[in-house]
Amino acid sequence: MRAVVAGRGRDRLVSRVVALDDIPLVLPPHSALVLYTDGLVEDRQYTIDQGIADLCAAVRSAPAGDPHALIDHILNAGVGPAPRRDDVAAFSMDAAPPATPVPTPR
Repeated sequence: MRAVVAGRGRDRLVSRVVALDDIPLVLPPHSALVLYTDGLVEDRQYTIDQGIADLCAAVRSAPAGDPHALIDHILNAGVGPAPRRDDVAAFSMDAAPPATPVPTPR
């Protein structure tokens, strides 16, 4: 399941399922990609649906343009179970706009 959530003028993608195949993903300029482990969003008492809802809300309200600030915001926004019973790893990157316009296929 994928959800694109608009926030502060940029699109952000939150994904529950990741295939292990090499799949190209084109991020729109000024968008952010967040990768994380399940410990961020769930445990035995905290459902993944609630954790994903928490994560979406945190991403919507996060500052734009700084991957470090985005991760800090997510980790401090009350996402997922508390106290945490599992380890958490999270990574974020921003898609910079292209230096030159990309031609549109005809």
